[in-house]
Amino acid sequence: MATTEPAGAAWSTGIERTNDNAKHDGRHVPHDSALSVAGLSDQDHIIRELQDEVRQLAERVTSDSQRFAEYENEIRVLTAELRSEKRKQLSDTQADPITPIGRPTPPGISRFGSFIGNRKPSTPTSPNRERELEAALAQERIQRLAAEKKVNEVNGEIEELSTTLFQQANEMVSTERKENAALRERIRVLEERDAKTAVRLAALEQRDSDRKRRMEKLENAIKRIERAKALLVPR
Repeated sequence: MATTEPAGAAWSTGIERTNDNAKHDGRHVPHDSALSVAGLSDQDHIIRELQDEVRQLAERVTSDSQRFAEYENEIRVLTAELRSEKRKQLSDTQADPITPIGRPTPPGISRFGSFIGNRKPSTPTSPNRERELEAALAQERIQRLAAEKKVNEVNGEIEELSTTLFQQANEMVSTERKENAALRERIRVLEERDAKTAVRLAALEQRDSDRKRRMEKLENAIKRIERAKALLVPR
């Protein structure tokens, strides 16, 4: 009998931790991760359904086990009653006197024999009671075998569902790892592209700064030339 702990919660928690690790690394996760989250929600729904089925089967196994215990208790009670009835019948048979044929019966023995004779009509009911107990015992054995068969079938279903659950969980974890690896690779490519863009932007800013300095130098030179021309002009 196998009872399965809700393992889907543990697996989903592990997957959420993996996604949270990507967030805590300081990197921006692309919006395509929403598709992965939707896929995970579907897989979690399937796992929850399988867990509910396993829980229902486990409850059925518990109920069948209780019924099986009740059957065993009834069988023990019926067996004890059958043995008690057999012992009672045997004691009654041993207590019956054997009266010799053709001998006079003493008065005391005659009275005892009449007393036994009064009890004899009750003895034919013992075989009927014994047959009833044997029939009830046979019926209980049949029910016990049926209960054992049902318990074995339910245990087989639980094992099959547990195997399916573990396989799907492993596939889900493997798929999630592949998706996380793909997302990390994409983040790395985007970060490299951002780094190259930052370098180019820094180069453009440097060129713009150099251009401004050259323009200032040219403007200062033009101003000096204009001042020199103004000094050379005769007044």
